[in-house]
Amino acid sequence: MLRTSFVIIAFLLPFFCLGDGPVLIGKQQGLNAETINMTVQDKDNFLWIGSNAGLFRYDGKSIIGTKAPGLATANVTAGYLDNSGLLWLGTYSGDVYVCDGLTFRLLKLPDLKSPIIEFKEDKNKNIYAVSRSTGILEFKGSKFIRLHDLDEEKFLIYTMAFLEGKKALLGTESGLKIVDLDAKSLHPIALEILSDVKINQVIPHAS
Repeated sequence: MLRTSFVIIAFLLPFFCLGDGPVLIGKQQGLNAETINMTVQDKDNFLWIGSNAGLFRYDGKSIIGTKAPGLATANVTAGYLDNSGLLWLGTYSGDVYVCDGLTFRLLKLPDLKSPIIEFKEDKNKNIYAVSRSTGILEFKGSKFIRLHDLDEEKFLIYTMAFLEGKKALLGTESGLKIVDLDAKSLHPIALEILSDVKINQVIPHAS
């Protein structure tokens, strides 16, 4: 079983730093992928690796490629372990899967055809999926509901962070924007600061 670890992504290959020092995991160990997009450690301490060539699981000794339909060869772009222990996975083609243990389930989504870039969980344990060019979605019951449609906005999202209330801060290709998650349509407020800069990551300050 894999011990608690941290991961350094370098040269598109992951180095896993365990108790005995860093371990390079690559093609010789069974990780047959050119690009690593995400890594998530689950409640059983398995490390899930999302790549351009599918989803892999590392148990501290060996790499196993998942055979789950739709994920075996998918470009897995996002992963998140929620507070209840469910593993959420998003793909480049806009599909979302949820895993409880080793069972993967494809969730019903609007026809996105846009990469899922990340998942977010608010303080009320609501799960959101962020699509790069299509919009923001919230998980309701058994499926995702699109909250906002970016088709008319013509900008790309790269990251999202929660603000007070039901507002969120978006990092986009054209700076920072604020959106109201309760609004029926998306009317982003552009912030003058960094208005012409591509924002790849927003990290909330823990007060």
